[in-house]
Amino acid sequence: MIFVFIAECDRQLYGPQGVIVSPMQPYREGQVCRTIINVAPIKRITIRVLYLRFNIRFNVTATDYILIKDVTTQRYSAYRGNSLFQWQSLGNSVEIEFHGDFGFRALFRALPSMTLGATQRLNCG
Repeated sequence: MIFVFIAECDRQLYGPQGVIVSPMQPYREGQVCRTIINVAPIKRITIRVLYLRFNIRFNVTATDYILIKDVTTQRYSAYRGNSLFQWQSLGNSVEIEFHGDFGFRALFRALPSMTLGATQRLNCG
């Protein structure tokens, strides 16, 4: 299957915290919408999903999922089903791809960098 990224449904979020919602209604097969999150360069991102409901219907395909990518490390995580989850990046930029017909609501928040914390502990003397 070929996925088509739709610029009209892509979103960019900035700042230390915010809300992420699924951007597409109604969904058309093969469309992908993205949400890109950026926080300060010395931070990382945590995402806590508050609501996730895939619209299960007859003849549903296995192509309905959420893909979360840590842009810094290129680490991907794919999620299917209706279980809530929490996810953390190592870098300050995350891309979320929405593949499918579902409701999604989550909070994101900037956290201190793991590298910065380790450096501060080493320099405490």
